[in-house]
Amino acid sequence: MRPYEIFYAPWCPFCQTVVIAYPYRKDILWRNTDHPGVLDELIERGGKDQVPCLIVKGETIIYETKEILKYLNEHPEGDVE
Repeated sequence: MRPYEIFYAPWCPFCQTVVIAYPYRKDILWRNTDHPGVLDELIERGGKDQVPCLIVKGETIIYETKEILKYLNEHPEGDVE
């Protein structure tokens, strides 16, 4: 299991900012909310349908693009607490 999951929509400019910043990180599982059932899973796990959404180790949920970028910059690939 990868420590990070990012729920995103390909048409969302805020999501594209995150995708462009980290396209090759192997520790991120990218979850496209346009795929069947993925948006429902995001709502079930996080309580809302806002993207982008970073889920850290299945527990911590971060929604804002700026906060997601800050968190991932502070935790380079392989540096999971």
